[in-house]
Amino acid sequence: MATASGARDATSSGSAACARPATTHPQPASGARRQTLVGARVVLPTGTVPDGSITIDGTRISGATPADAHVIDVSGHWLVPGFVDIHNHGGGGASFSGTADDVHKAIHAHRRHGTTTLVASTVTDDMDLLVQQAGLLSELAEQGDLAGIHFEGPFISPCRKGAHSEELLRDPDPAEVRKLIDAARGKAKMVTLATELPGGIDSVRLLAEHGVIAAVGHTDATYEQTVEAIEAGATVATHLFNAMPTLGHRSPGPIAALLEDERVTVELINDGVHLHPAALELAFRHAGAGRVAFITDAMDAAGIGDGRYLLGPLEVEVSEGVARLVEGGAIAGSTLTMDRAFQRAVTIDRCWTRWARRSRRRWARWRPGCRSGSSCRRRSRRSPSPPRCRSRRRRPPRPRRSADPWCWGHGPGHRRRAAGGRWRGHLRRGRTRAPRSARSAGRTHPAAVPSPARTARSAAAAAAVRTGARRRRAHG
Repeated sequence: MATASGARDATSSGSAACARPATTHPQPASGARRQTLVGARVVLPTGTVPDGSITIDGTRISGATPADAHVIDVSGHWLVPGFVDIHNHGGGGASFSGTADDVHKAIHAHRRHGTTTLVASTVTDDMDLLVQQAGLLSELAEQGDLAGIHFEGPFISPCRKGAHSEELLRDPDPAEVRKLIDAARGKAKMVTLATELPGGIDSVRLLAEHGVIAAVGHTDATYEQTVEAIEAGATVATHLFNAMPTLGHRSPGPIAALLEDERVTVELINDGVHLHPAALELAFRHAGAGRVAFITDAMDAAGIGDGRYLLGPLEVEVSEGVARLVEGGAIAGSTLTMDRAFQRAVTIDRCWTRWARRSRRRWARWRPGCRSGSSCRRRSRRSPSPPRCRSRRRRPPRPRRSADPWCWGHGPGHRRRAAGGRWRGHLRRGRTRAPRSARSAGRTHPAAVPSPARTARSAAAAAAVRTGARRRRAHG
Protein backbone atom coordinates (compact mmCIF):
# COMPACT_ATOMS: atom_id res chain seq x y z
CA MET A 1 0.00 0.00 0.00
CA ALA A 2 1.10 3.54 -0.63
CA THR A 3 0.42 6.46 1.68
CA ALA A 4 -0.98 9.54 -0.03
CA SER A 5 -1.41 12.71 1.98
CA GLY A 6 -3.58 15.56 0.76
CA ALA A 7 -5.83 13.46 -1.45
CA ARG A 8 -8.90 14.59 0.43
CA ASP A 9 -11.46 14.07 -2.28
CA ALA A 10 -10.62 10.54 -3.29
CA THR A 11 -13.64 8.33 -3.82
CA SER A 12 -14.15 4.66 -4.39
CA SER A 13 -14.27 5.30 -8.14
CA GLY A 14 -10.94 7.03 -7.81
CA SER A 15 -9.29 3.83 -6.71
CA ALA A 16 -9.05 2.95 -10.40
CA ALA A 17 -6.16 5.42 -10.60
CA CYS A 18 -4.28 3.16 -8.26
CA ALA A 19 -3.54 0.11 -10.27
CA ARG A 20 -3.77 -3.35 -8.82
CA PRO A 21 -1.52 -4.30 -5.91
CA ALA A 22 1.91 -5.35 -7.00
CA THR A 23 2.51 -8.94 -7.95
CA THR A 24 6.30 -8.72 -8.08
CA HIS A 25 8.21 -7.86 -4.94
CA PRO A 26 11.64 -8.61 -3.54
CA GLN A 27 11.66 -11.28 -0.87
CA PRO A 28 11.34 -9.85 2.65
CA ALA A 29 14.43 -9.88 4.77
CA SER A 30 14.50 -12.44 7.54
CA GLY A 31 13.56 -11.04 10.91
CA ALA A 32 11.86 -7.97 9.40
CA ARG A 33 9.80 -6.06 11.94
CA ARG A 34 6.02 -6.27 11.78
CA GLN A 35 4.17 -3.00 11.64
CA THR A 36 0.53 -2.00 11.84
CA LEU A 37 -0.66 1.26 10.30
CA VAL A 38 -3.78 2.59 12.01
CA GLY A 39 -6.05 5.61 11.73
CA ALA A 40 -5.83 6.11 7.96
CA ARG A 41 -8.60 6.03 5.38
CA VAL A 42 -8.01 2.82 3.41
CA VAL A 43 -9.03 2.65 -0.27
CA LEU A 44 -10.34 -0.78 -1.27
CA PRO A 45 -11.94 -2.05 -4.50
CA THR A 46 -15.34 -1.85 -2.78
CA GLY A 47 -14.90 1.66 -1.42
CA THR A 48 -13.08 3.49 1.35
CA VAL A 49 -12.78 2.43 4.98
CA PRO A 50 -12.35 5.21 7.56
CA ASP A 51 -10.02 4.52 10.47
CA GLY A 52 -8.74 1.38 8.82
CA SER A 53 -5.67 -0.62 9.77
CA ILE A 54 -3.09 -2.44 7.67
CA THR A 55 -0.56 -4.93 9.03
CA ILE A 56 2.78 -5.20 7.20
CA ASP A 57 4.97 -8.25 7.64
CA GLY A 58 8.29 -7.36 6.03
CA THR A 59 7.30 -6.19 2.56
CA ARG A 60 3.97 -8.04 2.47
CA ILE A 61 0.54 -7.08 3.71
CA SER A 62 -0.77 -9.71 6.09
CA GLY A 63 -4.31 -10.10 7.35
CA ALA A 64 -3.62 -10.96 10.98
CA THR A 65 -2.35 -8.46 13.55
CA PRO A 66 0.32 -10.06 15.76
CA ALA A 67 0.69 -9.02 19.35
CA ASP A 68 4.29 -7.90 18.86
CA ALA A 69 3.51 -5.59 15.94
CA HIS A 70 4.76 -2.03 16.07
CA VAL A 71 1.78 0.34 15.77
CA ILE A 72 2.19 3.50 13.68
CA ASP A 73 -0.52 6.18 13.72
CA VAL A 74 -1.08 7.58 10.20
CA SER A 75 -4.25 9.55 10.93
CA GLY A 76 -5.07 12.16 8.30
CA HIS A 77 -3.54 10.12 5.48
CA TRP A 78 -4.91 7.83 2.79
CA LEU A 79 -3.71 4.26 2.24
CA VAL A 80 -4.12 3.28 -1.42
CA PRO A 81 -3.03 0.20 -3.41
CA GLY A 82 0.50 0.26 -4.81
CA PHE A 83 0.76 2.05 -8.15
CA VAL A 84 1.49 0.30 -11.44
CA ASP A 85 3.54 2.28 -13.98
CA ILE A 86 3.59 0.73 -17.46
CA HIS A 87 5.68 3.48 -19.10
CA ASN A 88 8.80 4.60 -17.25
CA HIS A 89 12.34 5.34 -18.50
CA GLY A 90 14.06 5.88 -15.16
CA GLY A 91 14.42 8.10 -12.13
CA GLY A 92 16.61 8.95 -9.18
CA GLY A 93 19.40 10.02 -11.52
CA ALA A 94 19.52 6.69 -13.39
CA SER A 95 17.78 5.17 -16.39
CA PHE A 96 16.71 1.73 -17.56
CA SER A 97 19.15 2.02 -20.46
CA GLY A 98 22.14 1.82 -18.12
CA THR A 99 23.78 -0.86 -16.01
CA ALA A 100 22.14 -3.17 -13.50
CA ASP A 101 23.01 -0.78 -10.67
CA ASP A 102 21.36 2.08 -12.57
CA VAL A 103 18.23 0.01 -13.06
CA HIS A 104 18.02 -0.83 -9.34
CA LYS A 105 18.57 2.82 -8.47
CA ALA A 106 15.67 3.89 -10.71
CA ILE A 107 13.42 1.14 -9.30
CA HIS A 108 14.00 2.19 -5.68
CA ALA A 109 13.49 5.87 -6.56
CA HIS A 110 9.95 5.13 -7.76
CA ARG A 111 9.19 2.69 -4.95
CA ARG A 112 9.72 5.52 -2.53
CA HIS A 113 6.79 7.24 -4.25
CA GLY A 114 4.41 4.29 -4.07
CA THR A 115 5.08 2.49 -7.37
CA THR A 116 5.26 -1.21 -6.55
CA THR A 117 4.93 -2.64 -10.07
CA LEU A 118 7.10 -1.14 -12.78
CA VAL A 119 7.54 -1.81 -16.49
CA ALA A 120 10.93 -0.61 -17.76
CA SER A 121 10.79 1.40 -20.99
CA THR A 122 13.65 1.74 -23.40
CA VAL A 123 14.35 4.59 -25.84
CA THR A 124 15.43 4.54 -29.47
CA ASP A 125 18.99 3.30 -29.83
CA ASP A 126 21.14 1.10 -32.03
CA MET A 127 19.47 -2.28 -32.61
CA ASP A 128 22.37 -4.27 -31.14
CA LEU A 129 22.36 -2.13 -27.99
CA LEU A 130 18.62 -2.62 -27.60
CA VAL A 131 19.02 -6.39 -27.86
CA GLN A 132 21.77 -6.28 -25.23
CA GLN A 133 19.68 -4.11 -22.90
CA ALA A 134 16.70 -6.41 -23.36
CA GLY A 135 18.77 -9.30 -22.05
CA LEU A 136 19.77 -7.32 -18.93
CA LEU A 137 16.25 -6.14 -18.17
CA SER A 138 14.82 -9.62 -18.69
CA GLU A 139 17.15 -10.99 -16.00
CA LEU A 140 15.92 -8.38 -13.52
CA ALA A 141 12.32 -9.16 -14.51
CA GLU A 142 12.93 -12.85 -13.80
CA GLN A 143 14.20 -11.88 -10.34
CA GLY A 144 10.97 -9.99 -9.65
CA ASP A 145 12.42 -6.47 -9.71
CA LEU A 146 10.54 -5.50 -12.88
CA ALA A 147 7.16 -6.48 -14.28
CA GLY A 148 8.40 -6.50 -17.87
CA ILE A 149 9.92 -4.50 -20.72
CA HIS A 150 8.38 -1.85 -22.94
CA PHE A 151 10.17 -1.00 -26.20
CA GLU A 152 9.40 2.60 -27.20
CA GLY A 153 11.22 2.92 -30.49
CA PRO A 154 12.91 2.60 -32.87
CA PHE A 155 9.79 1.73 -34.92
CA ILE A 156 8.20 5.21 -34.76
CA SER A 157 7.47 7.99 -37.21
CA PRO A 158 10.16 10.63 -37.89
CA CYS A 159 7.34 13.19 -38.11
CA ARG A 160 6.41 12.53 -34.46
CA LYS A 161 9.75 11.47 -33.05
CA GLY A 162 9.55 13.60 -29.88
CA ALA A 163 12.74 13.04 -27.84
CA HIS A 164 14.04 10.17 -29.99
CA SER A 165 17.08 10.32 -32.26
CA GLU A 166 15.85 10.58 -35.85
CA GLU A 167 18.99 8.94 -37.26
CA LEU A 168 18.24 5.71 -35.40
CA LEU A 169 14.57 5.40 -36.38
CA ARG A 170 13.47 2.64 -38.74
CA ASP A 171 10.38 1.05 -40.21
CA PRO A 172 8.76 -1.72 -38.14
CA ASP A 173 10.17 -4.77 -39.89
CA PRO A 174 8.49 -7.88 -38.40
CA ALA A 175 11.84 -9.71 -38.41
CA GLU A 176 13.47 -7.02 -36.25
CA VAL A 177 10.45 -6.85 -33.97
CA ARG A 178 10.73 -10.60 -33.49
CA LYS A 179 14.43 -10.16 -32.70
CA LEU A 180 13.61 -7.85 -29.79
CA ILE A 181 10.91 -10.19 -28.50
CA ASP A 182 13.29 -13.13 -28.52
CA ALA A 183 16.00 -11.11 -26.74
CA ALA A 184 13.56 -10.32 -23.91
CA ARG A 185 13.02 -14.06 -23.24
CA GLY A 186 9.31 -13.77 -22.61
CA LYS A 187 9.52 -10.54 -20.60
CA ALA A 188 8.56 -8.18 -23.44
CA LYS A 189 5.19 -6.74 -22.45
CA MET A 190 4.62 -3.90 -24.91
CA VAL A 191 6.06 -2.38 -28.10
CA THR A 192 5.19 1.13 -29.28
CA LEU A 193 5.20 1.62 -33.04
CA ALA A 194 3.84 3.81 -35.79
CA THR A 195 1.45 1.45 -37.51
CA GLU A 196 1.17 3.54 -40.69
CA LEU A 197 4.79 2.82 -41.62
CA PRO A 198 5.65 -0.08 -43.97
CA GLY A 199 5.37 -3.33 -42.04
CA GLY A 200 3.40 -1.73 -39.21
CA ILE A 201 0.21 -3.80 -39.50
CA ASP A 202 2.18 -7.03 -39.96
CA SER A 203 4.21 -6.19 -36.84
CA VAL A 204 1.00 -5.60 -34.87
CA ARG A 205 -0.28 -9.04 -35.88
CA LEU A 206 3.07 -10.60 -34.93
CA LEU A 207 2.97 -9.00 -31.48
CA ALA A 208 -0.60 -10.13 -30.92
CA GLU A 209 0.32 -13.70 -31.83
CA HIS A 210 3.14 -13.71 -29.24
CA GLY A 211 1.04 -12.17 -26.48
CA VAL A 212 2.84 -8.81 -26.54
CA ILE A 213 0.83 -5.59 -26.41
CA ALA A 214 1.01 -3.49 -29.56
CA ALA A 215 0.77 0.21 -28.68
CA VAL A 216 0.02 3.01 -31.12
CA GLY A 217 2.27 5.98 -30.45
CA HIS A 218 4.68 8.49 -31.97
CA THR A 219 2.49 8.12 -35.02
CA ASP A 220 1.30 10.26 -37.92
CA ALA A 221 -1.51 7.86 -38.83
CA THR A 222 -4.93 8.88 -40.05
CA TYR A 223 -8.20 7.82 -38.46
CA GLU A 224 -8.67 4.98 -40.95
CA GLN A 225 -5.10 3.70 -40.49
CA THR A 226 -5.52 3.69 -36.73
CA VAL A 227 -8.79 1.76 -36.97
CA GLU A 228 -6.99 -0.80 -39.14
CA ALA A 229 -4.24 -1.16 -36.52
CA ILE A 230 -6.81 -1.67 -33.75
CA GLU A 231 -8.55 -4.36 -35.78
CA ALA A 232 -5.16 -6.03 -36.28
CA GLY A 233 -4.60 -6.21 -32.51
CA ALA A 234 -3.33 -2.87 -31.14
CA THR A 235 -4.80 -2.29 -27.66
CA VAL A 236 -2.87 0.63 -26.09
CA ALA A 237 -2.49 4.32 -26.96
CA THR A 238 0.98 5.49 -25.93
CA HIS A 239 0.64 8.83 -24.06
CA LEU A 240 -2.57 9.87 -25.81
CA PHE A 241 -2.59 13.38 -27.37
CA ASN A 242 1.22 13.58 -27.27
CA ALA A 243 3.38 12.74 -30.32
CA MET A 244 0.39 12.27 -32.63
CA PRO A 245 -1.82 14.46 -34.87
CA THR A 246 -4.32 16.68 -33.14
CA LEU A 247 -8.06 16.04 -33.14
CA GLY A 248 -9.65 17.79 -36.13
CA HIS A 249 -13.21 18.09 -37.32
CA ARG A 250 -12.36 16.91 -40.86
CA SER A 251 -9.41 14.68 -40.05
CA PRO A 252 -10.00 13.25 -36.54
CA GLY A 253 -6.71 11.33 -36.68
CA PRO A 254 -5.71 8.60 -34.23
CA ILE A 255 -7.12 10.31 -31.13
CA ALA A 256 -10.75 9.78 -32.09
CA ALA A 257 -10.14 6.18 -33.16
CA LEU A 258 -8.32 5.33 -29.93
CA LEU A 259 -10.90 6.97 -27.68
CA GLU A 260 -13.97 5.44 -29.30
CA ASP A 261 -12.83 1.80 -29.27
CA GLU A 262 -13.51 0.05 -25.96
CA ARG A 263 -10.67 -2.42 -26.54
CA VAL A 264 -8.03 0.31 -26.25
CA THR A 265 -6.41 1.48 -23.00
CA VAL A 266 -5.20 5.08 -23.20
CA GLU A 267 -2.11 6.32 -21.39
CA LEU A 268 -2.19 9.81 -19.88
CA ILE A 269 0.69 11.84 -18.42
CA ASN A 270 -0.99 13.84 -15.67
CA ASP A 271 1.80 16.26 -14.76
CA GLY A 272 0.13 19.54 -15.76
CA VAL A 273 2.63 19.99 -18.61
CA HIS A 274 1.86 17.32 -21.18
CA LEU A 275 -1.93 17.73 -21.03
CA HIS A 276 -4.38 20.56 -20.48
CA PRO A 277 -7.05 19.69 -17.88
CA ALA A 278 -9.70 19.89 -20.62
CA ALA A 279 -7.88 17.20 -22.63
CA LEU A 280 -7.71 15.05 -19.52
CA GLU A 281 -11.44 15.50 -18.95
CA LEU A 282 -12.12 14.66 -22.61
CA ALA A 283 -10.29 11.35 -22.26
CA PHE A 284 -12.15 10.45 -19.07
CA ARG A 285 -15.49 11.41 -20.53
CA HIS A 286 -15.14 9.27 -23.65
CA ALA A 287 -12.91 6.41 -22.47
CA GLY A 288 -14.08 6.14 -18.88
CA ALA A 289 -12.00 5.48 -15.81
CA GLY A 290 -11.69 1.78 -16.59
CA ARG A 291 -9.76 2.46 -19.80
CA VAL A 292 -7.42 5.18 -18.53
CA ALA A 293 -3.92 4.35 -17.30
CA PHE A 294 -1.85 7.07 -15.67
CA ILE A 295 1.82 6.83 -16.59
CA THR A 296 4.86 8.89 -15.66
CA ASP A 297 7.01 8.57 -18.82
CA ALA A 298 9.69 9.55 -16.31
CA MET A 299 13.35 10.06 -17.14
CA ASP A 300 16.45 10.25 -14.97
CA ALA A 301 15.50 13.53 -13.26
CA ALA A 302 12.37 12.09 -11.59
CA GLY A 303 12.79 12.45 -7.85
CA ILE A 304 16.05 14.42 -8.22
CA GLY A 305 15.59 17.95 -9.55
CA ASP A 306 16.73 20.36 -12.23
CA GLY A 307 19.94 19.85 -14.20
CA ARG A 308 21.29 18.21 -17.35
CA TYR A 309 20.71 14.54 -18.09
CA LEU A 310 20.91 12.03 -20.92
CA LEU A 311 17.88 10.36 -22.48
CA GLY A 312 19.42 7.69 -24.65
CA PRO A 313 21.93 9.50 -26.86
CA LEU A 314 20.22 12.91 -26.47
CA GLU A 315 20.98 15.59 -23.90
CA VAL A 316 18.11 16.91 -21.82
CA GLU A 317 17.86 19.98 -19.62
CA VAL A 318 15.38 20.05 -16.76
CA SER A 319 14.21 23.45 -15.58
CA GLU A 320 11.45 23.94 -12.99
CA GLY A 321 10.56 20.27 -13.29
CA VAL A 322 10.05 20.34 -17.08
CA ALA A 323 12.41 18.21 -19.19
CA ARG A 324 13.26 19.47 -22.69
CA LEU A 325 15.86 18.57 -25.29
CA VAL A 326 18.83 20.90 -25.40
CA GLU A 327 18.61 20.89 -29.22
CA GLY A 328 15.13 21.74 -30.43
CA GLY A 329 13.39 22.23 -27.08
CA ALA A 330 10.97 19.31 -27.47
CA ILE A 331 9.49 17.87 -24.27
CA ALA A 332 11.64 14.90 -23.28
CA GLY A 333 9.65 12.70 -20.93
CA SER A 334 8.72 13.96 -17.49
CA THR A 335 9.92 14.19 -13.91
CA LEU A 336 6.60 12.85 -12.64
CA THR A 337 6.04 10.20 -9.98
CA MET A 338 2.85 8.20 -9.64
CA ASP A 339 1.89 9.58 -6.24
CA ARG A 340 1.87 13.10 -7.69
CA ALA A 341 -0.19 11.98 -10.68
CA PHE A 342 -2.77 10.33 -8.40
CA GLN A 343 -2.91 13.23 -5.97
CA ARG A 344 -3.32 15.70 -8.81
CA ALA A 345 -6.17 13.64 -10.27
CA VAL A 346 -8.27 13.70 -7.10
CA THR A 347 -7.41 17.16 -5.77
CA ILE A 348 -6.78 19.38 -8.81
CA ASP A 349 -8.27 17.72 -11.88
CA ARG A 350 -10.95 15.90 -9.82
CA CYS A 351 -11.35 13.40 -12.68
CA TRP A 352 -12.72 10.56 -10.59
CA THR A 353 -15.23 12.55 -8.58
CA ARG A 354 -16.66 14.36 -11.62
CA TRP A 355 -16.95 11.11 -13.54
CA ALA A 356 -18.72 9.37 -10.65
CA ARG A 357 -21.13 12.25 -10.04
CA ARG A 358 -21.96 12.48 -13.74
CA SER A 359 -22.80 8.78 -13.80
CA ARG A 360 -25.13 9.10 -10.80
CA ARG A 361 -26.87 12.13 -12.28
CA ARG A 362 -27.34 10.33 -15.59
CA TRP A 363 -29.24 7.47 -13.96
CA ALA A 364 -31.35 9.75 -11.76
CA ARG A 365 -32.54 11.80 -14.75
CA TRP A 366 -34.37 8.82 -16.19
CA ARG A 367 -36.69 8.32 -13.24
CA PRO A 368 -38.16 11.54 -11.83
CA GLY A 369 -38.16 11.47 -8.08
CA CYS A 370 -35.34 8.91 -7.98
CA ARG A 371 -32.15 9.90 -6.21
CA SER A 372 -30.73 6.41 -5.84
CA GLY A 373 -27.97 7.15 -8.34
CA SER A 374 -25.82 4.14 -9.07
CA SER A 375 -28.31 1.74 -7.42
CA CYS A 376 -30.75 2.43 -10.26
CA ARG A 377 -30.96 -0.45 -12.74
CA ARG A 378 -33.55 0.62 -15.30
CA ARG A 379 -32.43 0.14 -18.92
CA SER A 380 -31.64 3.39 -20.66
CA ARG A 381 -31.17 4.25 -24.30
CA ARG A 382 -28.45 6.75 -23.47
CA SER A 383 -26.05 4.37 -21.80
CA PRO A 384 -25.04 0.76 -22.39
CA SER A 385 -24.94 -0.01 -18.66
CA PRO A 386 -28.62 -0.18 -17.72
CA PRO A 387 -30.03 0.82 -14.36
CA ARG A 388 -33.41 -0.15 -12.98
CA CYS A 389 -34.86 2.12 -10.40
CA ARG A 390 -36.03 0.52 -7.20
CA SER A 391 -37.02 3.76 -5.58
CA ARG A 392 -40.67 3.99 -4.44
CA ARG A 393 -40.81 7.74 -4.38
CA ARG A 394 -43.80 9.39 -6.00
CA ARG A 395 -43.31 11.01 -9.36
CA PRO A 396 -43.38 14.79 -9.24
CA PRO A 397 -46.47 16.50 -10.71
CA ARG A 398 -46.43 17.17 -14.42
CA PRO A 399 -45.80 20.75 -15.48
CA ARG A 400 -48.96 22.74 -16.20
CA ARG A 401 -49.76 23.75 -19.75
CA SER A 402 -49.94 27.34 -20.76
CA ALA A 403 -53.38 28.94 -21.12
CA ASP A 404 -52.39 30.32 -24.52
CA PRO A 405 -54.25 28.17 -27.10
CA TRP A 406 -51.61 28.76 -29.77
CA CYS A 407 -49.09 26.84 -27.67
CA TRP A 408 -50.94 23.52 -28.10
CA GLY A 409 -50.59 23.17 -31.87
CA HIS A 410 -52.96 23.98 -34.69
CA GLY A 411 -52.29 21.88 -37.75
CA PRO A 412 -51.47 18.38 -39.03
CA GLY A 413 -48.00 17.43 -37.80
CA HIS A 414 -47.33 20.80 -36.22
CA ARG A 415 -45.59 20.88 -32.83
CA ARG A 416 -45.06 23.81 -30.56
CA ARG A 417 -43.81 23.80 -27.01
CA ALA A 418 -45.77 25.61 -24.33
CA ALA A 419 -43.83 27.98 -22.16
CA GLY A 420 -42.57 25.94 -19.24
CA GLY A 421 -44.65 22.95 -20.39
CA ARG A 422 -44.20 19.71 -22.32
CA TRP A 423 -44.16 18.83 -26.02
CA ARG A 424 -47.67 18.52 -27.46
CA GLY A 425 -48.77 17.27 -30.84
CA HIS A 426 -51.55 18.86 -32.91
CA LEU A 427 -55.13 18.25 -31.84
CA ARG A 428 -57.60 16.40 -34.05
CA ARG A 429 -59.68 18.52 -36.34
CA GLY A 430 -63.31 18.71 -35.36
CA ARG A 431 -62.77 18.66 -31.62
CA THR A 432 -65.53 20.75 -30.12
CA ARG A 433 -64.43 20.73 -26.51
CA ALA A 434 -61.37 22.82 -25.71
CA PRO A 435 -58.92 21.76 -22.96
CA ARG A 436 -59.88 22.67 -19.44
CA SER A 437 -57.17 25.31 -19.11
CA ALA A 438 -58.56 27.15 -22.13
CA ARG A 439 -62.15 26.93 -20.91
CA SER A 440 -61.17 28.21 -17.51
CA ALA A 441 -59.31 31.08 -19.15
CA GLY A 442 -62.37 32.04 -21.16
CA ARG A 443 -60.65 31.52 -24.50
CA THR A 444 -61.63 29.58 -27.60
CA HIS A 445 -59.32 26.84 -28.75
CA PRO A 446 -58.76 26.64 -32.55
CA ALA A 447 -59.93 23.02 -32.52
CA ALA A 448 -63.25 24.09 -30.95
CA VAL A 449 -64.37 25.60 -34.27
CA PRO A 450 -66.41 22.87 -36.03
CA SER A 451 -65.78 21.87 -39.63
CA PRO A 452 -68.33 22.93 -42.34
CA ALA A 453 -69.69 19.39 -42.69
CA ARG A 454 -70.17 19.07 -38.97
CA THR A 455 -71.82 22.48 -38.86
CA ALA A 456 -74.34 21.41 -41.54
CA ARG A 457 -75.16 18.20 -39.74
CA SER A 458 -75.62 19.99 -36.49
CA ALA A 459 -77.89 22.60 -38.08
CA ALA A 460 -80.04 19.91 -39.70
CA ALA A 461 -80.35 18.01 -36.43
CA ALA A 462 -81.31 21.17 -34.58
CA ALA A 463 -83.96 22.02 -37.20
CA ALA A 464 -85.46 18.51 -36.92
CA VAL A 465 -85.66 18.84 -33.18
CA ARG A 466 -87.42 22.19 -33.43
CA THR A 467 -89.87 20.85 -36.04
CA GLY A 468 -90.77 17.87 -33.88
CA ALA A 469 -91.32 20.07 -30.89
CA ARG A 470 -93.75 22.31 -32.79
CA ARG A 471 -95.74 19.31 -34.03
CA ARG A 472 -96.08 17.91 -30.53
CA ARG A 473 -97.33 21.20 -29.25
CA ALA A 474 -99.81 21.48 -32.13
CA HIS A 475 -101.23 18.01 -31.53
CA GLY A 476 -101.12 18.34 -27.84
